[in-house]
Amino acid sequence: MRAPVNIYHDVTPIGRILGFFSEDIPAIDWYFFHCIQSLFRVNAMMCILTLKTILALPIMTPVCIYNWFVGKYLKDQRQKVDEQWGKNFRAT
Repeated sequence: MRAPVNIYHDVTPIGRILGFFSEDIPAIDWYFFHCIQSLFRVNAMMCILTLKTILALPIMTPVCIYNWFVGKYLKDQRQKVDEQWGKNFRAT
């Protein structure tokens, strides 16, 4: 009968909860940054290779288009994460 009514908040302060979930945001930022960076590198290498040998053009064109769509998808997902969590949680 004399147990505290607000057991959850007495045991788990809000700062500890926010700290636990805020560690995921830099991991997501790191993942998106490196995915997009690797896509740009692949596209740049394919452009240079295509300039060197015109025979690679039929092979490289679909791969470049695929990479462009994947990059666009990752950028859209990043924007959704920013909208959901807000700009304050972005890693600097």
